Amino acid sequence: DTALDALDLMRKKAVNEPGYKPVAVGEINDNLPFMYGDAVVEPGLFDAVLISPQSNYTLFGAPKEAVNTTDYMIGIHSSTLIPDDSTLQIGIGSLGDAIAYGLKTRHLNNNIYKEFLGKAGITDRYSDLIENYGGVEPFDRGIYGSTEMMVDSFLELYKSGIMKRRCYDDINIQSLVNRDVVKDYKVSPEVFEALIDEKAVSEVIDEKSLNYLKYFGILKDEVCLENNTLSLEGEDFSTDLRDSANLSKIMDKCLGDDLKHGYWIHAGFFVGPRPFYDDLNNMSEEERGLINMTSVLNVNQLSGNNIYSSEELKILQRKKGRFINAGLIVTLNGAITSDGLENGKVVSGIGGQYNFVTLAHALDDARGAIMIRSTRSSGGDVTSNIVYSYGYCSVPRHLRDLVITEYGIADLRSKSDKLVMMELLNVCDSRFQEGLLAKAKKNGKIPVNYKIPDRYRQNYPEKLEKLVAPFKPKGLFPMFPFGTDFTDDEIAIGKALKTFKSKADKSKLSIIPGIFKAFTSAVPEDAKPYLERLSLSEPGEFKEKLLQKIVISALKESGAI
Repeated sequence: DTALDALDLMRKKAVNEPGYKPVAVGEINDNLPFMYGDAVVEPGLFDAVLISPQSNYTLFGAPKEAVNTTDYMIGIHSSTLIPDDSTLQIGIGSLGDAIAYGLKTRHLNNNIYKEFLGKAGITDRYSDLIENYGGVEPFDRGIYGSTEMMVDSFLELYKSGIMKRRCYDDINIQSLVNRDVVKDYKVSPEVFEALIDEKAVSEVIDEKSLNYLKYFGILKDEVCLENNTLSLEGEDFSTDLRDSANLSKIMDKCLGDDLKHGYWIHAGFFVGPRPFYDDLNNMSEEERGLINMTSVLNVNQLSGNNIYSSEELKILQRKKGRFINAGLIVTLNGAITSDGLENGKVVSGIGGQYNFVTLAHALDDARGAIMIRSTRSSGGDVTSNIVYSYGYCSVPRHLRDLVITEYGIADLRSKSDKLVMMELLNVCDSRFQEGLLAKAKKNGKIPVNYKIPDRYRQNYPEKLEKLVAPFKPKGLFPMFPFGTDFTDDEIAIGKALKTFKSKADKSKLSIIPGIFKAFTSAVPEDAKPYLERLSLSEPGEFKEKLLQKIVISALKESGAI
């Protein structure tokens, strides 16, 4: 997390303020996967290390959320904007899972992926965006991750063979990879000669240069330096790389096979469900070594923190960056609300969202996208999340880029307010389009004779459900695409209670007949497993009896019993 950055600040403050005496305490938890990269530090960094059975507490497990049609449509649209040989950042939750599912389907089941894109009209509507910034083909070179939070969706992409692009924490190696001097991460004479030309190693190999070359796999691990002579399996070589005959001998006998210490992801911390931690723990050290857990500042911004990577190196690593985050509300001029409401209530944390939005503008070939569910419901009332104006914003309008709803992609970057509003109206739920358009016209932002194109005037949830339905029997769009900790009974209970709550929010009177019927009838036999799971099979006080009847009523309403 922020520990590396905090420790660095503490050390600097201790130097500059003699009276300041920081204390750093480490804690050992045997359940926590041991991760590599910049997270590996010397024990001496800590003033004390806490080792106790009490420290081996169960890790917090974030439960998997169900992915609905709205989320899937946002994820599928997003998946078309991620090109091969690119950089990806996504967050936790059902929207992150939906993107990963879209990418996995694109890579492993490309025919049905393209079939769905065609039926949904996505390849037709967004052909220019996809051609210029994304793709729909399987991944050849793969994707690299640069993210504040590594979630289990990234691991699913790694298992699927998508996260196979490698980045190196060395500007010379990374530059050669980007320029295709390194091919398929293989060591070759061309790579060795390029490193000499770039002065990454000295022309006469010394201990420092040898360690560098062995660390990245350029030279074999067995190569030794003794008395200014290189040795390998009884054969000696001069350290002078200016001697062309000697250089040829070294390249013929001493080169390694594959580059080492490449990473498929740089991340600040990881959070997920318990199987995610199990997967990390079950990885070999070699596999976990492909993940660099680093400073949050290192992944969140280009400048201001060069302890682990220079700005130039970060730019090389993050080529074709696609930084995708979630928001709550977007105004017609492109301002995003993600973490608070206009009444001052804070509903989330901004996290690294603002950093990644600015990164998308700072990098020449990057794009940033904010995912917005077009509507929200409360008490049976549906409200648009695309509004004309709002009294709070997390990301201001001048940083607008891409906005993705379940109905499509709005490309807002470098466009006038008029065009931005037209783009957002196209991806708005059609129940709210005319009202928003009328307000924009009234305020002189859109010409009075403008009409929303017919192809964007059928944005209704029912249309999406109809679109998705034929693909579900083919195995697409499951409720939990990457599994769940919940049992079938727990899923049924959750669905029933959610439906019951929605009905109660709309009308308290509507739920009374069902509860009354449950009170006047015997407990149904098929309800007993659900009641046992909730410890309500033998209720005691009246409150427990009422809860039991509510659950029975909810299960009947949902069709579970």
